[in-house]
Amino acid sequence: MNNPVNKYYAKKVYDEVYGMFDSKKEYAEYQKLLLLQRAGHIHDLKRQIRFDVIDKTDRFGKCSYIADFEYYDKNNMRHIVDAKGYKKGAAYEMFKVKRKLMFSKFGIFVEEV
Repeated sequence: MNNPVNKYYAKKVYDEVYGMFDSKKEYAEYQKLLLLQRAGHIHDLKRQIRFDVIDKTDRFGKCSYIADFEYYDKNNMRHIVDAKGYKKGAAYEMFKVKRKLMFSKFGIFVEEV
């Protein structure tokens, strides 16, 4: 399969078992988390979890944040993780705003790797 390139030149990665990943970094992080899950250090690993950080109103549609990963550690502490490579530009600035909204609305700190 041809790997398309996004605006920051991150190469998408396709895995026949787990599907499409937006970057090599995201794919590598998922592989690491899978190993941790198999070893029993984390559990309930999920990908691409949607959170509505701003609800729909009469004037505006909702605003969502999609986290790369969610998992729980041995102490059942929830972790929301986003794999970031390029930390400049409008997309990263939007991520920083949505990360603040996640904390404000849900009390969740988004971990960045």
